[in-house]
Amino acid sequence: MKNKPAKVTPSVVNPLQAVCGRADAPLHIGNVRIPCYVLENGTRVITELGVKNGVGLAKAGNRSIRAFLENLNLDPKTLGSKPLEHLDSIPFKRTEGPMASGYDARVLPMVWRSILKANDAGKLSKKHLHLVDHCRTMAYAVMDVGIVALVDEATGYQDIREKDELQRLLDLYIRREAKPHAKMFPMEFFEQVARLKNWKWVENPQMYRAIGHLINSLIYKRLPLGVLEALREVNPTNENGNRTRKHHQHLTYEMGETHLQFQVNACTAMMRGSSSWEGFLRGYERAFPRPNNPAQYDLIDEDAA
Repeated sequence: MKNKPAKVTPSVVNPLQAVCGRADAPLHIGNVRIPCYVLENGTRVITELGVKNGVGLAKAGNRSIRAFLENLNLDPKTLGSKPLEHLDSIPFKRTEGPMASGYDARVLPMVWRSILKANDAGKLSKKHLHLVDHCRTMAYAVMDVGIVALVDEATGYQDIREKDELQRLLDLYIRREAKPHAKMFPMEFFEQVARLKNWKWVENPQMYRAIGHLINSLIYKRLPLGVLEALREVNPTNENGNRTRKHHQHLTYEMGETHLQFQVNACTAMMRGSSSWEGFLRGYERAFPRPNNPAQYDLIDEDAA
């Protein structure tokens, strides 16, 4: 195995060198162009202009992302566990030569999550409401593979990364220390499953348990390959065969929980628009196929989430 590069603290005087990526080969999400690079220490960065394009702030001028978020006056919890660290700009040398400034690629999903949560809480000002649809569309576009995988594909870094890159991706999704429990699945999710399965809806533990057996296949198996297996490892069953915590308590705020919430919302919306369980499954498998798996319509899973 190749030796990992020594950790280097970037500065204007001692900038990191980009080893992958080019200005003429940006990441494309829909019709949005996002210049991105991978640095010599493995950090994936998106240029400041790329972050602004990704958020819908192309006309924000020289205003920094940090200043924009501070102006929103958001709860710091919506920014994830280490917001200030991710919001520090990173000076680096492009592969083409000139200096540039960028941000850790995880800033994008962090900002999308912040804007959408602020909107849900009714705390977004009218002048920022136009950003909601843009951020929601962008988040849906990347949730299947994650921003890191997209940057790797755009820059070509996927061809040279080491085997432990999978673990680095999982680190973006999984946290070993459980978060406090919070409701992740709306009541409508359970009601729509019961409707399509022709079950008489009764709000009791037995009904939730019956539907819970579908959650792995409908939701967790749509996250990147390896995430569900990692969740089972950090949240094992006890001697009675039960889990003491919910899987989502071990998802990171920045990527894991955000992806889960979008997946649950998308699944609920598709069930709402379906008239039969079989029709829903066909459409859902086409829209959100399991990573590296052919379409499978039998979604009964013996391991409840």
